[in-house]
Amino acid sequence: ALLEEKNNDVNKPDTKDSSDSNNLKPIISYTDSEYDLFCRLVMGESGGESYQCQLATATVVVNRVRSASFPDTLEGVIKQSGQFSARTDKRPTESVKKACWAAVCGKGNIPSSVLYFRASKSKKWGSHTFYKRIGGHSFYKQ
Repeated sequence: ALLEEKNNDVNKPDTKDSSDSNNLKPIISYTDSEYDLFCRLVMGESGGESYQCQLATATVVVNRVRSASFPDTLEGVIKQSGQFSARTDKRPTESVKKACWAAVCGKGNIPSSVLYFRASKSKKWGSHTFYKRIGGHSFYKQ
């Protein structure tokens, strides 16, 4: 997918307060509709959590796009069967927008090997290796 010019920037964060946000460039390609879906997914999955949890959630999605084990588009990753349960009709908060923008620009807070998360405080989840807990979410490596 080609990176489309974002004319409306609906889900790009308000950059008036953070000058370095203006200098960031995406590390993955996406369309406006994919980016909107991405922001809404992160809102649904971790909108009520801290910024750090929102950023980690967004980073998992970007990590998957960049991994050979998952689809190579935001939409493909988000709509992959059995992967995400969050509703995607919630309007993203400014915090979620900032987290999503940072994640697509490669400024995530977890390593690229972290490909899974769930709303749980459990360190055990099948064959996945526990990485870290942030808020009410646990993050795992493959």
